[in-house]
Amino acid sequence: MIRRIALAAGVTAAGFLASLSATVPASAGSGPASGSSSGGSCVGAACSVGIEHFIKYSGSGYSPGSGTGHASISVQPPPCQWIPVGDATTGSQYVIQNSVNSTVFQQNRTLKQAKDLQQNPAPGEWYYLPINPAAGAAGAQACLHLPLYAWVPPGHVPPMPTVPNRTLAEFAYNHMRIPAPQLITNPVGKGFVNLGTYVWLTKASTGTLSVTATLGNQSATITAVPGKLTIHPNGPATVGNNCGATGSAAPVGQPPASAGAGTVPDCGALWRAPTDSAAITAIVVWRVSFTATGGTGAPQGGLRVIRRQGTTGPFPVREIQSVNGGN
Repeated sequence: MIRRIALAAGVTAAGFLASLSATVPASAGSGPASGSSSGGSCVGAACSVGIEHFIKYSGSGYSPGSGTGHASISVQPPPCQWIPVGDATTGSQYVIQNSVNSTVFQQNRTLKQAKDLQQNPAPGEWYYLPINPAAGAAGAQACLHLPLYAWVPPGHVPPMPTVPNRTLAEFAYNHMRIPAPQLITNPVGKGFVNLGTYVWLTKASTGTLSVTATLGNQSATITAVPGKLTIHPNGPATVGNNCGATGSAAPVGQPPASAGAGTVPDCGALWRAPTDSAAITAIVVWRVSFTATGGTGAPQGGLRVIRRQGTTGPFPVREIQSVNGGN
């Protein structure tokens, strides 16, 4: 069979998919998950649809796409890459022409289903499942237990191989957006020599976030918990880094009564000299862990921490006497 020969050949994933695309009919790729198209036809290796396209995401930290704050981690390639080959008419014809009445890869079942769909068309898409050589022998073996073709009605997914729990968790990790710290300071937009600037985080910058990735009958949930806040002033200052998770222990925006001259803030900066370009950077390191069900490997574990920073400024720091009219 094609998929066994492809596995033994050891060709590159790109070359393998390119060669497969030549066997896909011109009308292939009419469904919603068909990848790049031109005139309604699937083009080249873009015809492949990896399992990542069928993962569903949810949770307070979920964000599609990428960008600022988007978490990223290396993910193993999917063991199978579905190729859409057409709808109930064109796809069924393709399956009939390229199948044999054999129990190998369940071709006898899909062959009958294709003939039935030609007689009574229904909405949906046919998919062909080659092996992704880049996935390695273990991934290939998982795919060999799946049918060679699969008919997928709207809103459903093809049969999926069971992937390692950590791999699915890494997909969730790649779809979590962690906010940059947003700072509240007192004083606001300025500073004074020998007086402390206190720092807090806005509510939008704190709180546990989670993302759940679901693939067929397995799922993985990652949870990100913000760690201690650290302060890094840009300018002549003594730093106060006894910060809590949200900044100073004083009420937000209100320095404590003890915040007199020469007092280093519990969370903030005590300015030692005037400057026109003071700034304060806050750094939060988020701890990330996952729990999973239905996959293989450890059902829980840790993932790479996420480091985020935010800056307020630049702002001027002045001598108190100059503010009061002195020289």
